Amino acid sequence: MRILPFAFALATFGWSASLKEQLSLFATLSPTDSVTALHTRTGTLEATILDQKTGATRTVRTPLNETARDKILAEAKAEKVPVDDSVSTPPETLTLDAANAKTLSKQYRRQFFWNEFGTSLILYMWGMPVVFQGGLSNTAVAGLEILAIPGTYLGNSIFGATREWNQGNVYGVEQAVNMDLWGSGAVGAILGGADENTFRFGFGLAMLGYPFAIHFGYDNGTLYADNPGRLAMRKDIGSDASTAAFFLPWLFAENIDNANGFIRLEGAVALAGYAGGYLLANNWKPDQHVPLGNPDGISQWGILGAAAGEEVAAIANVQDFRSNVALPLAGYIGGLGAGWYAFQNRNDNDDRAFYNDLGLGGGELAGLGIWLVAHAPDERVPFTSCMVGGAFAGYLLSNALTADMQEHPRSSTAWIRDVSIDPLPVLALAARPDGSSERIWQVPGLQVRFR
Repeated sequence: MRILPFAFALATFGWSASLKEQLSLFATLSPTDSVTALHTRTGTLEATILDQKTGATRTVRTPLNETARDKILAEAKAEKVPVDDSVSTPPETLTLDAANAKTLSKQYRRQFFWNEFGTSLILYMWGMPVVFQGGLSNTAVAGLEILAIPGTYLGNSIFGATREWNQGNVYGVEQAVNMDLWGSGAVGAILGGADENTFRFGFGLAMLGYPFAIHFGYDNGTLYADNPGRLAMRKDIGSDASTAAFFLPWLFAENIDNANGFIRLEGAVALAGYAGGYLLANNWKPDQHVPLGNPDGISQWGILGAAAGEEVAAIANVQDFRSNVALPLAGYIGGLGAGWYAFQNRNDNDDRAFYNDLGLGGGELAGLGIWLVAHAPDERVPFTSCMVGGAFAGYLLSNALTADMQEHPRSSTAWIRDVSIDPLPVLALAARPDGSSERIWQVPGLQVRFR
């Protein structure tokens, strides 16, 4: 890790330095050492060093980013040092497959644990009081809530520790738990109607189904170890379709007097919506690899579409309930549809989807902050415009900054190459007027590199 600041300095600052001086940032070279050859590998640079005093040769390997590597290779070619710049994977990595698999298994095990520990803890701590309300004393219910903490911790720990994990397993569990929660809520609404038993049925079914969901999800995920994006697509599109279906009955809410029938109808259409979204997800580029960031990206477009619909409703000063539901709902469905086709040709990884989530949410909060700081009038249009404008601005900015976050790297047309913030000083080489160089400390600060 100690070479990372040096690599950053080499990548960021330009100077006139010999090949040997540049390599001395990464390895100890004696006055009698000379560089006889360079070879590039995936993410690393190899240099063959000859000790002219003893005649012995050795190989120095160092990880480098693309910019730093290109600087060194350019200097090597200028000094006529043989360079093999055909990037390849070092043969020794072939012997590390087992070790890498174990390392990845640990990472995915931790990912599973933190995902599901949080989900199950909230489920059981919120569900216990609802399910046992009236049947047990408040003290007993509080005791069950407390027991949920070590229970979910140990349960998920044991489940994770006794299995080998890959990315498909993690997404398989997420999809199955998502189905359990949405399905239980919908069935609870169908069984309970407007009665308080709706939540009791929903939480009860979800808590009973959770252990089965993680077992089924793990086994199903094993089948998708090479294509976990398909599982993410089923989860996200199923949830999106269920959400849209849930709000459809609201278009007729003004004409429905039977509350029980209305809630049961909502549960039924939400359940049908999830099933329909699941089937649609299976037919999105069938039999092809699904990039992990695309499902979440489609959902983000749906959210932006709903925000645009709300902005239209605010500007048009819509007053009736039905129109205030119809416009955002139409925007939501339209955004999902546009994303469905736009992401056919996109290849986003899960990091890009994550940062776009942050950009969208952060932009919305920034819009709220602007509205509060500006002391805008307490009216619908200024408030909605700040929130919606912030969401769009945050998403568009994060989407531009993460254009290179692709599952299969390719040439990018993004106008911003990368952004970095580093307040820590790093060691760098600086040229003197006489042509020699010296080592100095520099503070990179904010770096924005354009293409």
